[in-house]
Amino acid sequence: MSGKLGLVIGLLAGFLITGAAALVGLKMAKAEFDSRVLAEKEAAYHKGLQEGTKTAASLLDEAALKGLRDENAALRKRIEELEKK
Repeated sequence: MSGKLGLVIGLLAGFLITGAAALVGLKMAKAEFDSRVLAEKEAAYHKGLQEGTKTAASLLDEAALKGLRDENAALRKRIEELEKK
């Protein structure tokens, strides 16, 4: 009888230890996954920020160029008007 009781207690202890180890392993795996996801999100954020900065600079350059072209056209028109007089 005591042999069966010892076996049952041993099995229960084994299940508890195995379950506890599995929980610790799951928590460690979740922490590793969370840190990887966070690193990937941060990398994507910085990449998007760089691309956004490049796009904004490009748009500003285009706007400045358009402004200069418009100003140049207005000056040419004014010169033509002055030459006609």
